[in-house]
Amino acid sequence: MVSEPVCHNASPDASKRDLFGGIPVTGLSGSSKSRSLGLHSRIVSASNFVSMSVVGRGVVARVLTPKITEREADIVSSEIGEAAQASGWRVAVDMTEVGFLASAGIGALVNLHQQAKQSGGKMVVFGLNDQLAQVLKISRLDKLFPIKPDLDSASKLIK
Repeated sequence: MVSEPVCHNASPDASKRDLFGGIPVTGLSGSSKSRSLGLHSRIVSASNFVSMSVVGRGVVARVLTPKITEREADIVSSEIGEAAQASGWRVAVDMTEVGFLASAGIGALVNLHQQAKQSGGKMVVFGLNDQLAQVLKISRLDKLFPIKPDLDSASKLIK
């Protein structure tokens, strides 16, 4: 299935309506990228750090940066938070492209989970490489939020 870009962020005045069934999303900026995530998804926004797609009633946030350090953590967390809020905090974070996760990146995931929980939603992380999955398990973060191997299993938790 080919995803249809919904929001290109062409200008500051670009309309961001109907991204999540009429719920506006603001602040997502950067260049457009279109990638199909399957499962009847559609790209709603993309920046240099995160690409957002709607899957069912939730949102998939695909982290595009190969590392999440202190610099990237704030940007990634902010962009995911805005889209997650608009979807009722049903968010799956795709970490397929991430090869390095600093403590600030781990903190960002914990903060996103806390925001989701406080809002009555759910956050799931998927697509971790073996090394990052092991770090999160050793840190016992797999007990805090679900970690799944792929989009199919993650999307079941946010529908």
